[in-house]
Amino acid sequence: MTNKDIPYDIWECISTFIPESQLTKLHVEFNEFNDHKMWLLEQMRDPSVAKRVHALYVETWSVFTSYRHRGSTIYYSDEIIRAMIGAVQGMTNLRELHIHWRNHLFSQDLVPFFTTVWNLKADIHRLVLVAPLARFRTLLSTATRKFSHLRELEILVQKDSFSSTSENINSANVQEDILTPFINKAGETLQSLFIRTVPGIDFTPVIASLGYFPHLRKLALVIPPPGDSLVQMLNTHAETLTHFEWAMSSFDPDAMEDIDDAVESLISNVDFADMETLGLYITQRCYPRAIKCISKNAQSLTRLHIDGLMMRDDQLYKLTGLLGGSCLRTLNTTVETLSLDVIEILSRLPTSLKDICLQFRNIKLPKEVSPLVNLPMLPLHQLAELDIRGAYLSVSQLSAVLSAFAHYFLLSNLETFNVDVQTMNPQLIDLLATCLPTMYSLWLRIIELTGENEEEDRWLTKLGAFTADMKGRWYPLWRLEDARITSTYFDASRPGEAVRLTNHTEIVEVLALSVPTMR
Repeated sequence: MTNKDIPYDIWECISTFIPESQLTKLHVEFNEFNDHKMWLLEQMRDPSVAKRVHALYVETWSVFTSYRHRGSTIYYSDEIIRAMIGAVQGMTNLRELHIHWRNHLFSQDLVPFFTTVWNLKADIHRLVLVAPLARFRTLLSTATRKFSHLRELEILVQKDSFSSTSENINSANVQEDILTPFINKAGETLQSLFIRTVPGIDFTPVIASLGYFPHLRKLALVIPPPGDSLVQMLNTHAETLTHFEWAMSSFDPDAMEDIDDAVESLISNVDFADMETLGLYITQRCYPRAIKCISKNAQSLTRLHIDGLMMRDDQLYKLTGLLGGSCLRTLNTTVETLSLDVIEILSRLPTSLKDICLQFRNIKLPKEVSPLVNLPMLPLHQLAELDIRGAYLSVSQLSAVLSAFAHYFLLSNLETFNVDVQTMNPQLIDLLATCLPTMYSLWLRIIELTGENEEEDRWLTKLGAFTADMKGRWYPLWRLEDARITSTYFDASRPGEAVRLTNHTEIVEVLALSVPTMR
């Protein structure tokens, strides 16, 4: 429930009308803090409630972001924190923990809360930490316990515009003194490690200092070129790793030579034999050698992710030829231009292919494509997931994309569809419901919300127009159950860099009124 007060008898309703065996997830989002939220925290102290919590997501409330917001509640921050501590102390069955520390949070406020979390007598299996690098020192300062059951660890380093110069200078010390020991504590049980950082932060000190993880199967990194330290780590874990991905969060032309050297060193010195998932950052210079590496391991690959290189048609054609006899299930790649030829080349991949994530810079498609029955009889792919990104599409462009894919792929069993679109309007919903009736999961990434009868830029006006235009629309045959609609804010002073991702739950609520399976 979002932007609404939760009824005071919510916990009674849950226990009375939803048996414990059927309740799998309850998500509550607080945009403001008031006495009602304090009441909810108090209810969480009930052991019968706390013991049923298996996943906990902690994000900063606005009450902690500034003195102005602190004045919006009658409670002092230490009172709120004590209530938070009381709420989590009984969560002894906690298995999954997410902590998202926004970079404008007062640094010391939540230390007592974090201390309680780290000392919980719970076997945490999955841990996700999101924070600016300098803040990890405070976040993990009291994390002295050994996570003897941790299987998955994700560390996401955010851009920090609020740290002092001294904090930024000491970022390397944070890696060596804080992050590396913390990761190594999970060495005996860790199976999956994901690290993502922002441009300009060299994570070589962490990679070079990591120990041996006897059960590590998955390693995914979004970091600048780490050099020989990554080669050494991959060779150390060659017997256990089945999933490896390396990408970069942004491209730095000045670092092209370093990138080329890192890729060539990786491909030349690491044997990716028996790798089921492989993700590589590839440049034009490294393309020939990377193709040989992929060809050598094609038979074991089920997932392939190629980052960095915008493939020409001839390069994509060569890649699909190498993978023709494989059991590939998922492909994530980028092409210069999305065209009918590109989609036809993709159709040459083995029929085991179920999921495609395709990024592109330009689009060149006819408005309509001849029906599938006009094609020669060829084995057809039954796609389960399709993700189209890279350029925000108009409704007419999206129609052309779906028509082109339906020309070469069977979309009748498509379950998940994610796409970047220019506008959110009823025509878009009509198109999706008509072309993808079996889809039950949808993620629309929009840049604007418009209605048929309104062109003003104010958000509430546009939402009202969209709501009005959706009245009377009904999609009884659409199997859609789960929808996510987001927009990304970009700062003009930092071209191409996403600053904030906003989830538009209000639009989802409007959509649910027209889709029976979402109600």
